[in-house]
Amino acid sequence: MSIYVYCMNKETNEKWASKYTKVKAVVVQLDELISRIMTDHNIKKTIEGPLSTNRVTARAEAGKFDDVADDHPLKLAKNEIIRVLDLEEHETKDEIINDLLENGRQSLSKYKQEFAPKVYKAAMHENDGPLMKSLKKYFEQLWKIEYGSSNQWFILFLKEYKDTVHYDSVLKRTAEYGNKYSKDSPILSIVLQLTLESIDDKFFDEKNAFNDLWCAITSNGLKSIKDFSDKKKRLVLLQALCEYHRPKLFELLEKRKLDDVVDDEALKLAKHEIIRALDLEEHETKDEIINDLLENGLRSLSKYEEELLPYIYAAALNEKDGKLRKSLKKYIELQWKIKYGLSNQWFMKFLEDHKDTVNYNSVLNRTAIYGNKWLKDFPILSIVLQLLFEGIDDKFFDETNAFNDLWHTITDGGLKSIEKFSNYMDESTMLKLINKKQPVLFQALREYYRPKLFKLLEKSQIPDKDNFYEVALDSVAEYANAYKMQGKLDLIEYLGSFYPFDTKILLQ
Repeated sequence: MSIYVYCMNKETNEKWASKYTKVKAVVVQLDELISRIMTDHNIKKTIEGPLSTNRVTARAEAGKFDDVADDHPLKLAKNEIIRVLDLEEHETKDEIINDLLENGRQSLSKYKQEFAPKVYKAAMHENDGPLMKSLKKYFEQLWKIEYGSSNQWFILFLKEYKDTVHYDSVLKRTAEYGNKYSKDSPILSIVLQLTLESIDDKFFDEKNAFNDLWCAITSNGLKSIKDFSDKKKRLVLLQALCEYHRPKLFELLEKRKLDDVVDDEALKLAKHEIIRALDLEEHETKDEIINDLLENGLRSLSKYEEELLPYIYAAALNEKDGKLRKSLKKYIELQWKIKYGLSNQWFMKFLEDHKDTVNYNSVLNRTAIYGNKWLKDFPILSIVLQLLFEGIDDKFFDETNAFNDLWHTITDGGLKSIEKFSNYMDESTMLKLINKKQPVLFQALREYYRPKLFKLLEKSQIPDKDNFYEVALDSVAEYANAYKMQGKLDLIEYLGSFYPFDTKILLQ
């Protein structure tokens, strides 16, 4: 376990901390502390990742005989291939065989000079000759041992298909091309090739249909295969898809778990820095004061004037570049990235692009003073609008209420409605936003309307055919108003005026 001392006076605390071996460092910068904690988490993950020696040894002992039994048929099949090609004494035997098993019979063309003419001719031209039979036997064993040993459903699936013509076709294809069509998940590839019998060799060589199918099903799942009504096949394909996504999902969850820990720690540290700036570490109403501050900004401190030391209260309200203001802005910035940016990478990039601008600091300051007052019911859209419309500065929030007008106009009228606020933005930027050459505002509006529109579409019993919900979302983000309509016919008529589709289908 590593202990860090986070303080204001590094030299004083280093003197006593040096006596304790578990104190890893004394730091005064929050960024340095966060960086050190993240590094520790990564190191810990690396150390804890492999299984312990005892567990590995126990597993090795338990599985020793299984491994020997599994390796034996594969070695026999491999030796049979070596004999068929007359390579027992050949010095480059291993290179040729490894290439053959990885890339199939077609790879032998690179080694033509290494074979006797008769052996090479038979190997390349006899589709039911000794080499193809031996290769098919090897790959069949590989399917069962390497992929089936931990997936009994896959073994049963292979047995069911073994006596079919299509099973032999898939084996031949594998013998010819090796792992070319196995992609990054051989189990899923084999299941697809066996269950979808209509995809024969010409779909691999000419139309590349298998690649299209692979991309579709790994991206969109079973729904990407139309008219696939065979329940038994659907079940086995679903299991294969589970095996495909399992390692990717687990890796993502593990990373997300670590990220969550780091994110939580970063916010806690930033919050603690605010507590220290107000000298509230031992205060009994600390949580109430801090929660109010984070929700309603610096203006909320007027309620707690009696709870704070006079000089701290005065500094908190009057020092625009003081400790509290800096700490509060740091917390808000972290919250933007963690709470809103992690699930919206475009928003994260948008923040990075604007980070060094004067207006970015102005928006942070405004949020520090007023808290969530101007974030409305959708912070992402509010932050995007405040950063884009530089002409709407603080006086337009306090005096003319121009930001409220902008908010209601754009949430009622969509992207196109920003033309009404051309005085607050240069013409070039506005045109880029309207034409979606700079798509950030369009993306923010899509996320704002998404839950509202989808709820209305579902309530209106409008089916999501041919990605209609997303198409409708694009339309509403651009023009709005539709999500407020009550009638199904009105909504369809409205959306149809922007995107051509068969309204009769949606009304069925």
